[in-house]
Amino acid sequence: MSAVKDMFKADLKRVFLNLDEFGEYRNVAYDNTLYYRVQMVIRDIKQVDRSQMRDDYAQGLFKATTVMHCDISDLGDNQPEKGQKIQISDRNGWMRSYYIEQSYVEIGMVHLVLEAIEE
Repeated sequence: MSAVKDMFKADLKRVFLNLDEFGEYRNVAYDNTLYYRVQMVIRDIKQVDRSQMRDDYAQGLFKATTVMHCDISDLGDNQPEKGQKIQISDRNGWMRSYYIEQSYVEIGMVHLVLEAIEE
């Protein structure tokens, strides 16, 4: 690795996922494995009207999108795959289910765009 990549990796949890700033611990369930106390930054949920199909009669439901960042080592070096289901605990400890819309890893940092359907 280059010196810049080494510095980024060293600062990943101390700076980018800092618990005193934006980072927090959440539990994550993915691929039949529960990961405890994953240090992450999770952005606020944005709700948008979901597009309804012709025979879709479920009204009052919204598509909620959120973005999650964490160190890949906290997920056992497993990159969650697009289209798969993942569960992340909320601040009260309840597990919320999401579908992975986008997934990529840069220099050890996992970036996930997650979607859920809410009332």
